[in-house]
Amino acid sequence: MVVESILNIQDLNVHFRTTNGQIQAVRRLNLFIPKNKITGVVGESGSGKTQTFLSLFGLSQASQVSGKAEFNGVDLLSLSKSELNKIRGRDISFVFQDPMSALNPYMNVGAQILETILAHQSLSKPQAVHLAEELLLSVKMNDPRAVMKKYPHQLSGGQQQRIIVAMAIVNEPKLIIADEPTTALDVSIQAEILELIQDIHKSHSTSIVLITHDLGVVAQLCDYVTVMYAGQIVEQSITSQFFSNLKHPYSQALMASVPKFDMNQDDLFPIPGQPPVLDHEIKGCPFAPRCPHVMAVCTVKEPSMISVAPNIMAACHLYPQGAS
Repeated sequence: MVVESILNIQDLNVHFRTTNGQIQAVRRLNLFIPKNKITGVVGESGSGKTQTFLSLFGLSQASQVSGKAEFNGVDLLSLSKSELNKIRGRDISFVFQDPMSALNPYMNVGAQILETILAHQSLSKPQAVHLAEELLLSVKMNDPRAVMKKYPHQLSGGQQQRIIVAMAIVNEPKLIIADEPTTALDVSIQAEILELIQDIHKSHSTSIVLITHDLGVVAQLCDYVTVMYAGQIVEQSITSQFFSNLKHPYSQALMASVPKFDMNQDDLFPIPGQPPVLDHEIKGCPFAPRCPHVMAVCTVKEPSMISVAPNIMAACHLYPQGAS
């Protein structure tokens, strides 16, 4: 069966200027986001997960972004800022990690939701207010009129994130990018927000990219998994096969480092070493210095992303074609 894409990223490179020189946060990245599915993007902090998507919409502080990113047949990286603004919020929405920093502290909730609605829809103010109230009810915010009068600091973290989710879906976008949407929340609230995201996907068939470090969340919600390391993709798989058939040594190490309920502290297996510094071109496989299966070829030749099993791709010299 042919899977249709909502977003197709090709040869994406993202550079930053720092006081210590230039850093390449994303390197030659190719990523296919399936339509009407939830795709999890996982990896350690600094792996390039967030910068990959911020850079596509002019939301990154990157000094240079190159490549191609086709969304509904349009290359996002070729658009002007005003053209991107028309797409962002209407066709593509973000749910950010910290809701407090995403909301304007000087505007009440109602004003912020109405601003998002009226920027993309030709509605009267009463119509927009009615839509805002319906949205708040849909994200399980009771007494929406009272909520709309409040300022962000008057709401709990979970309530703030519900507001962000409401603003993300107000224009019925085709794609939602959720960047660690539950990290700053209590465990009980995390489950509620994840359930809300899943409900949105089911009710609207919305394509969702879920950026996370939590493999448990991926197992619970995602149809597809992409694993990133040092600005590159090292493994892609359908979720139903990923956890039972891990191929890349980094994916295996990530799984081994996840605490289990019946584990004691001595049974934890943290990944040895540190991710590479990205201020110079990496020769060979970026995971080689930390890999328990490292071979001579790993330090001199970058592995290609190849099919290593049905519905699984990996970039690793352990698989014969990767070393050819």
